[in-house]
Amino acid sequence: MALTIPDICGKAEYPELKDNRDKTKKRYVQWFDTYIGQHQRKYSISENDGVPDLPYISGELVYKLRNSVLHSGMVDVDGQKLSEEQNKVTKFRLMISENLSGGYAASDAAITRSLSGEEVSREYTVSIQYLCNILCYAAEKYYNANKDKFDFFQYNIVDERKGERV
Repeated sequence: MALTIPDICGKAEYPELKDNRDKTKKRYVQWFDTYIGQHQRKYSISENDGVPDLPYISGELVYKLRNSVLHSGMVDVDGQKLSEEQNKVTKFRLMISENLSGGYAASDAAITRSLSGEEVSREYTVSIQYLCNILCYAAEKYYNANKDKFDFFQYNIVDERKGERV
């Protein structure tokens, strides 16, 4: 469900992009990259003069993951179909991990090269916990700063524990 958060926030941020397949993708990717991806990208810079190199969590990558999970129940991100060279991964994985201190690993990116220096594979692994946390954190921060943009949200939630409507 966390993968749908950029859909909702993207609808609030870019209401001029009406619902259809291309515009839904555009607002999802644009919202994600603005509020999450740009921060992830800075950690993917290699030591080679600060040149972007390693794959990272981008809006386009997460949108492909969202589609794969929601429409087929699979984690099948065809990285070769991503537009950004840096994220054209040959292998994408989700992980569940926990270290001894009770935390978790965020992600792992690797590029394998042949002895001649030719790129053989690009792999990216991201923690499910980390991905859900950054999606929820960014959405909460965005919502708190932009409550007026969510006027399309019409709902009633009954909290039976308190006997009142929320």
